[in-house]
Amino acid sequence: MKGEKHKKGKGKLFGKVEKSDKVAIECLAVEEQGECDGGRGENVKPTAAGMEDSVSVIRADIKLMAMSMKSDLNNFRDDLKKELTDISQEIYQKLSEITTDLKATNDRVSEVETRITETEEWSADFREALDQSLQAQEKLQTKLTDLEACSRRNNLRIYGIAEGAENNDIFQFIESFLKDELDLVGITPDLGIQRCHRALGPRPPSEAQPRSVIVYFQEFKVKETVLRAAWKKREIFHRDRRIYFDHDYPAETLAKRKAYTQIRRILKGKGIRFQTPPPAKLRVFFESGPVTYESADEAAEDLKKRGFQIDHGKTAEAEALEKVRKNGWQRATRSANRQTRQDWIKERLRSFHRPR
Repeated sequence: MKGEKHKKGKGKLFGKVEKSDKVAIECLAVEEQGECDGGRGENVKPTAAGMEDSVSVIRADIKLMAMSMKSDLNNFRDDLKKELTDISQEIYQKLSEITTDLKATNDRVSEVETRITETEEWSADFREALDQSLQAQEKLQTKLTDLEACSRRNNLRIYGIAEGAENNDIFQFIESFLKDELDLVGITPDLGIQRCHRALGPRPPSEAQPRSVIVYFQEFKVKETVLRAAWKKREIFHRDRRIYFDHDYPAETLAKRKAYTQIRRILKGKGIRFQTPPPAKLRVFFESGPVTYESADEAAEDLKKRGFQIDHGKTAEAEALEKVRKNGWQRATRSANRQTRQDWIKERLRSFHRPR
């Protein structure tokens, strides 16, 4: 009965026991008693007491194995806990470093924003000062040109006289040329020429356009009389070369008058009468009435509106002044920049977020 109880208990503990397992248990019990030696123990019939001792040994081994596994599990748990603690500390350290770097970055960004704001303010002030300086320079240049034009008021400029025609005595040549070609003997016997000379600059080649001759009269009335007589005669020639008479304008005035070249050519082709009153204006006689323009840019813009095909660009000074006036900086507030930066940081942090 006792052996049957042990068998039932063993069945409950280990489940169904195979036949080979029973033989192994019996051999183990025989070996412990010294009665099983190789193949000679096969015919030895084990006793109930031997089998009970064998089961006790197996239970002890199982218990020892369970304790060993429990110890291993405890050690594994301790090691895992230690590793998790190390990982947590490392993550905390990395987060601390990231927080420090982010704080330093925020400080640098704030400093950059401050400098950018100061730069924008300085740039806006600079552009405003530059605009005022350009306007003042334009006014000063206008006054300077006017003063230079006043100093040249008694001058007469003659174009087209061949180089060397004066034979080293340009004063006598010009006086005789004016009296003979313009019939001034009866109008004004004494021209009162104070100085006359070629335009400053090196002597051009023979096939090039000759330098103009500048004649300075003592009286403005005599200079105007000579100029009106030349314009009245219109076509004057010397050595088969046409001669032109005009006022002696400053370089700035000549550049402005030259800007009307294309417009004058178009008006002449259309048969529209025009004048170029000094210093650098343009008066056009339309059917609706005369219109006076102060600059070539103004004339080109108005003529385009009237349907004329004119390809005229603005002068460099006008373009520079317009560019400075239009391309002003828009001042950005620091609060707006900070809010934008914070939104950008939040968006970047969301990209690193992992759903649980």
